Amino acid sequence: MTILRHLRRMSTRDNYYNNEPEVQPFNDIQGESIPPPAYTPYEQQQHSQQNLYTSPTQTSFPVASIPTSSGYAPPDHPPPRGNSLGGDWLHDARKGLEGRSEDPLLFLSRFDTCFLVDDSGSMAGGLWRSMLSALAGLLEIAINYDPDGIDVYFLNNPATAQNVQNVNNLKSLFDSVQPCGSTPTGTRLEEILLDYLNEYERVTSSGGKMRPLNIIVVTDGTAEDDVETVILNAARRLDGLRAPISQVGIQFIQIGDDPEATVWLHELDNEIHNRDGGCRDIVDTTPAIDIVDGDFDAKYLLKAMLGGINKRYDRANNNAH
Repeated sequence: MTILRHLRRMSTRDNYYNNEPEVQPFNDIQGESIPPPAYTPYEQQQHSQQNLYTSPTQTSFPVASIPTSSGYAPPDHPPPRGNSLGGDWLHDARKGLEGRSEDPLLFLSRFDTCFLVDDSGSMAGGLWRSMLSALAGLLEIAINYDPDGIDVYFLNNPATAQNVQNVNNLKSLFDSVQPCGSTPTGTRLEEILLDYLNEYERVTSSGGKMRPLNIIVVTDGTAEDDVETVILNAARRLDGLRAPISQVGIQFIQIGDDPEATVWLHELDNEIHNRDGGCRDIVDTTPAIDIVDGDFDAKYLLKAMLGGINKRYDRANNNAH
């Protein structure tokens, strides 16, 4: 995968946002914004000590339960689209999918999708507004194709939303969050993975089935903790359980133009699964783009939403971006 394109320079972006009204991606809801409540940055909260590579005795962190129903039959046609909160760029990207004999995004309907959003201090200002503009459309797509709704988590803020089936219902959640704190990506990702893998092992050990999980991480930079070990341990545990190859996928979407973050994400995508004897590849990364310049097309949309769970899109060459 080639990562060549990034968002425009910080000075240009900040200049743009200084002359434009604040982005309101969830503006279909009327009423005043809810002031952000005080909360404890995530690095000051307690964490579970269980290792992803081991079977659990118990889990101690409050993460939403994962539905275990496997009887859902995906629709044979795209869901109704209505008014797009993602704006013209999402409309144009979807238009690029028209004329195909099958809707490739229907693959999402087989998965539970959750978003892990970077709300660290480095996301404040223009990056946060840019992220919200992109995320509104991605959330809309995910909700349209997830039959029991999506989950949303943040790196620092403990606020969460589970089983969301209307993107407008997320307005109050994002109104309550202000970027601050550090970037504990590994810690938060491990909690989500532990909760899912523990439940997966419990369900499958008694002959049951469990919907696979699509995790989409939206971030601007490198993590302050060990993401690599978290991913490797999860992949090896999946191998040990002989889980289907697409049982868990993780997509990292870069916001911003930090070159160190681009290199780090590239390594997550293409290198770490070959370390220490190798394991399954459960990671894809998608480079930053400039939505204002119209770079969000159908090819990019498919990679962002499906790259972590379908290696066809993981391997997609993004020379155009």
